Amino acid sequence: MHVFLTGEKANSVLKRYPRANGLFEEIRQGNIERECREEVCTYEEAREAFENHEKTKEFWSTYTKAQQGETNRGS
Repeated sequence: MHVFLTGEKANSVLKRYPRANGLFEEIRQGNIERECREEVCTYEEAREAFENHEKTKEFWSTYTKAQQGETNRGS
């Protein structure tokens, strides 16, 4: 059993594959319309858009219920 990874394997863990985002999207301030209505978003993307824990929790509760409803309807 090896404790350390080779440099190549360690670097492969750190690779980040870009999502289908536009140019420079990662450096722009979050936008809830872009992040969560045009595409399915993660909690972290919603948090970045709201920059407020309470607003994020409130949105996420509603958003995930809506997503669940779409799944149940077969969307």
